Formats: sequence, structure tokens, C-alpha cells
Amino acid sequence: MTLPRLSLRKAAQWSIAILLAVIIGYGLTHYISLLHHIEMRTQDIRQAGFAQPQPRDERIVVAAINEDTLAKFPYRSPVDRQFLAELLNTLQQKGAKAIYLDVLLDQPTEPEKDALLHATLRDLKIPTVVGHTVAKEVLNEEQQKYLNEFVPAHMRAAVNLATDPFDGTVRWIYPGAQSQDEPPSVPYRLQQLLGSTVLPKVDWPTIDWRRPPDADNLPFAVYPSHMLQVMPDAWLRDKIVLVGAVLSITDRHRTPYAIYGEDRLGMMSGVEVFAHQISQTLDQRQVPLMSVPAGIGITLVAAVLAGLLAAWRKSIVITLAASLVLVLSYWWLAFTGYAWGLPMLPLLAPTLAFALGLFAVDFILGKEDRDKRKFIQAAFSRYLAPSVVQQLIDHPESLSVTGKNRQLSFIFTDIAGFTTLSEQIAPERLSELLNAYLEGMCDIIQSYQGVVDKFIGDSVMCFFNAPLDQPDHADRAIACALALDQFAENFRQKIKEQGLDLGVTRIGIHSGQAVVGNFGSTARMDFTALGDTVNAASRTEGVNKYFGTRLCVTEATLALCTEDDIHVRPIGHIQLKGKHNAVTLFEPVTADFAQSPMCQKYLDAYELMDARDPQALTAFQSLVQAFPDDPLAQFHLDRLTQGAVGASVTMGDK
Repeated sequence: MTLPRLSLRKAAQWSIAILLAVIIGYGLTHYISLLHHIEMRTQDIRQAGFAQPQPRDERIVVAAINEDTLAKFPYRSPVDRQFLAELLNTLQQKGAKAIYLDVLLDQPTEPEKDALLHATLRDLKIPTVVGHTVAKEVLNEEQQKYLNEFVPAHMRAAVNLATDPFDGTVRWIYPGAQSQDEPPSVPYRLQQLLGSTVLPKVDWPTIDWRRPPDADNLPFAVYPSHMLQVMPDAWLRDKIVLVGAVLSITDRHRTPYAIYGEDRLGMMSGVEVFAHQISQTLDQRQVPLMSVPAGIGITLVAAVLAGLLAAWRKSIVITLAASLVLVLSYWWLAFTGYAWGLPMLPLLAPTLAFALGLFAVDFILGKEDRDKRKFIQAAFSRYLAPSVVQQLIDHPESLSVTGKNRQLSFIFTDIAGFTTLSEQIAPERLSELLNAYLEGMCDIIQSYQGVVDKFIGDSVMCFFNAPLDQPDHADRAIACALALDQFAENFRQKIKEQGLDLGVTRIGIHSGQAVVGNFGSTARMDFTALGDTVNAASRTEGVNKYFGTRLCVTEATLALCTEDDIHVRPIGHIQLKGKHNAVTLFEPVTADFAQSPMCQKYLDAYELMDARDPQALTAFQSLVQAFPDDPLAQFHLDRLTQGAVGASVTMGDK
């Protein structure tokens, strides 16, 4: 990838755009609830679908109070206290390591059964945790007082679940102990009772849900609570047993698995949610989230990549395709990489920063491009064919808008006697005639991709090999001149049929070094060429009237021609006024004329004249007698008759 060199100002703007993209992308994701929720959903997908499956945690057992259990009691709620007391004793007898009772004991039931459960809790010898809350929206004062008296303080554990307020998904472990009266939450109170002194690394850890090995297995063993008494002791010995309701219509909580469907894992009972939390705290596992500095760093990298891609200045199709590949590759890495053990890479913030960085940098650099296109169109649309202007827009690096010395081929044209004609017809008719003539001339010049430099009345100046390189500029100039001559003659004949006598168009072609670029003031600027070559080209057009020719090209142009089908006949070695060295001039002719007897006879006569052979006079006399309409032959015959020798001619004026 080749990047353009940026000025200090552009580099500063580029850097500011990147930083703003990072700040906005990261800020929007973390402070706009909808975007934050989308980010959370991407984490849900990875946790529930891409995390490595884990075998069942054999340390934890859920003693489920299900519909079959409740069917054994005369009432469904509260859960029968005698049943709970007997269940706790059974678990102690079978050697359970610890118990969590996910039942809120906040109101009296049958006195004898309440007393039995209260005494059982007091007399248990194994670590036991009982659900507790201080939330006023859950319990009134009387219920709170009853709960505090019923459950010993060392057994109390906060049963609050930390849910996402946007969609109600349980995402974090509630730590509890948020006030003086509130105990630690279930997993932390259980750790205390089991003698663990390890504290969590963060206050509200993200739950690292234990993904089951397959759809037919649950992360933890779940046994009907009313069947525990008849189960083998080995199934419960040294297990942490969680007693709680797993009813299908109550106490259900949304988990990240709900992203794939609200099945048993997608809508989980509270006691099963605590099983995941307890398993995580026992292992001291943490969801591998990116730290804030790391997340900002990745977001910065994304914005920088976007800025570099925008600075690449390729077409919009290539830029969008490359952007799509980069973004999709990163998302693929974020999802599949989580399964390989990579941290939870942020997705939305880098993506937004990438998009913002791409847009911002493209806007900054694009403004420069748009200004350049606007300048090119304004500077060259008057002179160049639309296709050439488009090439300049597509490849502005080929353009030098300042004065630059380069080799050019020039064409100058002028209508003979136009001033006299303009005095004879009405201004409206003159304007109509001149506009039609100049439009036709310009169309031909632009078809050969020449630059129409300027109009001076009926005269036209154009050149080739700027602003774009044209290695065949000399060939183009001669071919264009022949086409202009044909158009001008056809136009003149058409005007003659309308009763107007329009003079011939004289055309001069010359090549050489000139300074080309935009010249003028800040208010008005023209793309033009300057130098002695321009003056010589103008004089080349002017000498046509002395020779009676319509086209005249210098040997400098012919020397640069690359094509073999350029046909000319020599005019002579001309000493232009104000010039020290003579210039050999030629008349461009068509291929048909070059093969004609008239042209062959002229070439033979010219060869004798150029060799200063005395037979030249006789040859030109014979030529004029055979072809009396050839003005160039008549010109040389007149010279030779007056005693001139050779093909050298000195011009008296320009």
C-alpha cells in the first residue's frame, strides 16, 4: 500500500480525526444504552455459543423443588417447613459438604413445622446458607423482622440477582453487603463458611456461565428434592447441595443462552443461576474481559487502520471492499478466538471507530481531492476534451499546474481577409458564422486531445503534450492540422454557397520547448504556454500567405514524428524576420496528394532548386504549365525568374 505524503496541517487533521473517532466510538458504545446492549448481546453469543464446553461440575448438586414435590403438600406456598427440615437433616446424614437453601423464610406457616425448621437450622453441623434480602420492595417491616429472627445471622446470604436493566438478562454476580444490614451474596457467604479467604478480583464479576458438554446434559446434577432420602449416599457425599424451586412458571431468569432460544438454559431458575455463580467463585474463574486501556487501544488501532485505508485514496469500491474484509475478519476473530482462549474482544467500539475514522479521514483528504477536481475542471474544461479532463481528475499526480518547461507541439490558425468580411456583414450574422466555425475547429482539436489555448478574433491557438504526456504529440498536431484544413475548406465552401466570400484558413505547426502552466492573477488565471517557440509557431502560420499555402510545418515538428504515414512537400529554407538561423518549412499533404503526379513533379523540381541546379527554372516552368493552380510552385517560379538561386528564402516581415 502506497500512502500519500501528508503536509503537517493534513497530518494534524488526520490525527485529530482518528482521536475523535476513538473517543466517539468508545463513548457511544459505553454510554448509549442501545449500543451498550448490542455489545452485551455479542458477548452473550460468544459465551453461550463459542465458549469451550466443560464437563459437569460434580462438586455441586441441585435439589430441585419441582411440581412433583409440591404435589405432596396441601399448599404450594410457602414450601412445607417440615419437609424442608427433614430434607436438611437428610443432607447432613448423607454427608453433604454444604447446603444452600434458596427459600425465603419471611412469614410463618404452621407453628410446629416452623419451630422444627428453626431448630433444625440452629442445630445443623455443616455449613449452611439461607436466602435473605433487605430489599424494601420485596419485604415489609414485619416480614423483614420475621426473616431476621428465623435465620441465624451467620447463615444469611443476599439472594439478589444482578440483571441488565435493558433486557433483564442476568449478567453479573451480585456481591451483596451493599449496606450495613445486608449480608454477602450467596456465593461469597458460602465461601466464607467453607473457610475460603480468596476475594473476587472485581466487585461485580461477569458470570462465567458453565457451558454444558452437549444438549442432553446440564452443567450440574439436578435431583428431585423429594427423592433424596432414597438416593445413594455417594450421590450427595461431599457435595454442595442447593435446594430451591425449578418450577417452569416461577422464578425464571433470562441468561445469555436465551440468545439461542428460551429453553432450560435460556430461562434458568434462581437456584441454578446460583449454582453457576458458586462454581465460578470456587474456581476463582473470571470472564476474560478486556481492560479499559486495552479496549481503548484496540479501538485506536481500528481507527488508525481506517485512517490509513482512507489515505490510500483508492476507488470507493476498493475502499469499501477492503473495509468489509477488515471488519468481518476482526469479528470472525472475536467470535472464534473466544473459543481458542482469546479475551472477550470489544466489537462495537472498534467497528464504530473504524467507520468514523474512515469517514473523517476520507472527508479531510476527500475535500482536498474535491478542491483539486474543482480546480482541474475550472482550469481545463474550457481547453480540453471531457475525456482528458476526466483523466486529469482520475490521475491528478500527472498534472503540474505551475509553470513547467516541456516540449510542445503548437498549431496556430487564422482566416485570411476576415477583417474585411467582418466589415461587410451584420454583427449578428458575423457572430453566428464565427461561432459555428470556432466550434467546429475546437471539436476537432479536442478529438485529438489537444489543448485549446485561446481565441484571438478568428484565430485559434492550441498545443499538444500538456498537461498530460503525449509521446506522439507531433503526429497528433500534423493529423489535427490536416483535419482542421479539411473542415475549414468545407466550411468556406458552405459559406460561399450562401453568397459570402470567406478566406482560406492558414495553419502553422511548430514544436519546441516552452513553459506551460497556469498564469495570471488570483482573480483570473489561464492555462497557457509561453516562450520563443510560441512566437515561432505563430510566424509559421503567418508565412503561408507568402507561399500561397494553407498549411506549414517546421522541420522541428517532423523530426519528432513517430508515424511513417506523415506526408509533406518541402517549402524551403526560410529565414524568418528576427531569426538568425533559417528554418526548413514543409507543407503537410494528404496521402492521395503525395502520390499524385503534381506532387512528384514538384519534388523533382524542388530537388534541382535546392541543389542550385540551373535546370530548376525549366523544371518549375514545366510544373506551373502543367499545374497552374499550385501557388507554391508559382512562388518558386517567380523567385527563380527574378534571379534567385536555391531554396533559401529570407522573409521581409513576420
